[in-house]
Amino acid sequence: MSSARQQKELPRWCCRAVEFVQSRAADVLVFAAAILLYANTVNHGFVLDDGLVLEKNKYVQRGLAGIPDLLRHDSFHGSIGTSEFLSGGRYRPLSLMLFALEVELFGMRAEVHHLFHILWYGVVCTMVLFWLRQFVFPTRHGWAIAAALLFVVHPVHTEVVANIKSRDELLSLFFLLACLMQLDGEVTNGRWPVISGLWFFLALLSKENGLIFTILIPLWLLWVRKIPPKHSLLYATGFWLIAVFYLLLRNSATPLRTPPVTEVMDHPYLLATAEQKLATIAVVFLTYLKLLFFPHPLTYDYSYHQIPYANFHQPLVWVSVAVHLLIVAVAFGCRTRYPVFSWCIVFYLMTLLLVSNLFFNVGTPLAERFLFQASLPFIAAVSWITSEFLSRLPVEKRIGHQAALLLLMTLLVLCSFVTVKRSAVWKDNRTLLLHDVHISSQSGRANTYAGIALIAAGDSAQAADKNNYYLQAVAYLKRALAIQPTYLPALLNLGVAYSRLDSLPQAAHFWLQARQLSPENKTLKKYFTYLFAKSFQLGIDAGIRKQYDSAVLYLTLAVAADSTHAEAWYNLGGAQFETGRFGDALNSFERCLALQPAHQAAQRGKKAAQYYLEQAR
Repeated sequence: MSSARQQKELPRWCCRAVEFVQSRAADVLVFAAAILLYANTVNHGFVLDDGLVLEKNKYVQRGLAGIPDLLRHDSFHGSIGTSEFLSGGRYRPLSLMLFALEVELFGMRAEVHHLFHILWYGVVCTMVLFWLRQFVFPTRHGWAIAAALLFVVHPVHTEVVANIKSRDELLSLFFLLACLMQLDGEVTNGRWPVISGLWFFLALLSKENGLIFTILIPLWLLWVRKIPPKHSLLYATGFWLIAVFYLLLRNSATPLRTPPVTEVMDHPYLLATAEQKLATIAVVFLTYLKLLFFPHPLTYDYSYHQIPYANFHQPLVWVSVAVHLLIVAVAFGCRTRYPVFSWCIVFYLMTLLLVSNLFFNVGTPLAERFLFQASLPFIAAVSWITSEFLSRLPVEKRIGHQAALLLLMTLLVLCSFVTVKRSAVWKDNRTLLLHDVHISSQSGRANTYAGIALIAAGDSAQAADKNNYYLQAVAYLKRALAIQPTYLPALLNLGVAYSRLDSLPQAAHFWLQARQLSPENKTLKKYFTYLFAKSFQLGIDAGIRKQYDSAVLYLTLAVAADSTHAEAWYNLGGAQFETGRFGDALNSFERCLALQPAHQAAQRGKKAAQYYLEQAR
């Protein structure tokens, strides 16, 4: 029976479905590949900043009722609130609104959020195929499919797809591509870019990196569509006005406050000279290129010291400068003959320039999520060059096409394998942090977070295994302090690890250092409340057993934790008196009386200490 006759015997709706699949086979292929590739992430938990934007964000947890607050505040306000850690600059309400909708419908379930996240990735990858087919390969649809599949499987995307927090990246790229495609149709038909302006505004509400399109859009109109400069600028004016409106809205919701950043983990070039900063940024740009060509090894953290400061006497810096100057020269040299290729190069460079730390601090010298948007013009440009080269081969050398197909299939298989393996590491915080610390071994932040993960593991372990986890945590946290001695989270958690090991003197040592750095830290105040209660009780118990040296040790820790407790000073004075430290005892009794002048026992102790001091003279 022929396929035509079979289709006649099928219901009409089924025939239409078959026709749709046949006409959209490539779209279905790309969408399905994206979903299947990351299907293993559906059972993952919340990781890293998922807590800030979703799990611990009180506005998101309210569901639809929290959307007004999401529109009025910084994206982290619902989890951090107004604090010294919230400096503004993260106004990305659209992704949080989608999280709130998911919470309203399904509750706070990690598997549901991961499922919607990979569905969004599938939609974005399909949009990538549409864009490639329409603008980069309008007559070579096979190459559009190949480039789209390379985008789908590229391992550098694992952070964005496996980390729910990066919904902002997915939405931003989706709406920017929708804006370009809609704009092209509007301009071609002589219409004012209204719908494309809406897509652009939604892209900005997703993430602020869409602002680079205020430059890329007029370049697209000038270079690709050959629209005269006057008309191109006229079209671009609408997008500039939208950008201004967005910035005003953003500023009203989250005024940009710029308190001085004194922690190098949050300001990677804080300790660098101007020369070192520029040289290191050059190395970072070359590292981005390397990760796009060879995405190994991958890690969630590239904080201070993981990428060491560079200088202009290093050859690698000049290699980067030469490579990128060549890229810029090619972009502008080819803009007339190969405008789409040139525009893709500018798109790539501007995306990375925005997060390069040249203009403002972005908190890290390098991040794989910054490559998500940049990877699209990179893949498009490389695929276009390859297709042009193969199309110019003589007929007798068409074997090059077969070799290219074989290379493509090999890349797709290898990248898929690496991606699945890498995304499995994002299963939960413990798996990710303890895996990546071996890659980011020179990062103070990575070592600190590994220590924190081990403390949590110890807290939930069997009694016989707890100390092993805590000792491993101490090793990582000390390594973090060797990299950055004043890193507050490392100091705080070293104290926690030692407190779990019942080593209160060591815990107090690191907590006291932390208090010098951040006297008003709320977490630290809780730790000192614990330290006082524990040390005071141990000191009293030691005194009852007449172990006065131990009593002095623990009661000294108690008054270090809380110097306003009169009874602690009195008992410390008593223990010091019993060990013959009459000068110290006198000081402790006086501190007690300064807090509680009517303390009769302290008055007697003071007189006794004075008497023995006089006798000693």
